[in-house]
Amino acid sequence: SYNEDNPTEWKHHLWSEAEKFNVKDRITVFEGDSRKMIHNMLDNYYDIVFIDGGHEYDIVKSDVENGYLKLKKGGIMIFDDFSGDNTTYDEFDIGNANEEMLKNDTYSFDGRNIHVGVIKAVHEFLKGDYICVPSHDKCYHIKK
Repeated sequence: SYNEDNPTEWKHHLWSEAEKFNVKDRITVFEGDSRKMIHNMLDNYYDIVFIDGGHEYDIVKSDVENGYLKLKKGGIMIFDDFSGDNTTYDEFDIGNANEEMLKNDTYSFDGRNIHVGVIKAVHEFLKGDYICVPSHDKCYHIKK
């Protein structure tokens, strides 16, 4: 139940779950602006890279490009707030999104709120090679 208003609660939950599954020693949390913090991480090292940053296109584009470098072959990249499925990019013509759509957190298409920047950056970088789980607003990619 993370949101910007409860980081202490979120951290407690993370470490509580890590302890329950005996993986505390295998988790590294980097806090801060992802565009700066990413450079503190090793390249081709991580099994999982979980991207949960800003929703604006430029931020997501930076996160996906830099995060991909950190992921080892066979690793899984997870994108939070992917508000759609494998058809959303084409269905809403996200490739032709205007500046207003890309700079906003969300954009409403007839009442359906879409994180346009997230979908555009992820789709274009991965060329559609991802699996969506719309019920969780997540998509996943395995690095080949």
